Amino acid sequence: RRYDTAVLLAALEAWGVDCLARLNGMFAFAWYRPREQRVLLVRDRWGKKPLFWGRIRLDDGSRVLAFSSELRPLAELPGGPPPPCALGVARYLVYDGMPDRKSTRLNSSHT
Repeated sequence: RRYDTAVLLAALEAWGVDCLARLNGMFAFAWYRPREQRVLLVRDRWGKKPLFWGRIRLDDGSRVLAFSSELRPLAELPGGPPPPCALGVARYLVYDGMPDRKSTRLNSSHT
């Protein structure tokens, strides 16, 4: 069977990130490359599927990457949710959406 996810994974493996420009529709996903120790977070160009992310400091001082298509899981993390990026919120309100890649970055002061 050829499910969307299987086709997407095959395209990523064959063409890497070059395949992203050819994707249509609503999507948000993470692609983990263990050999390269790399995580690629991707959302559709219009932001129909949200993708929230941030670096969270744990109680032991270590930092981890947290991401979700909803805010609720991030709000339930130890220490509460990371603060939003004030500039990102202002841009969202001014443009009634996000005009570029600086879409849902959480406040870097939380890292």
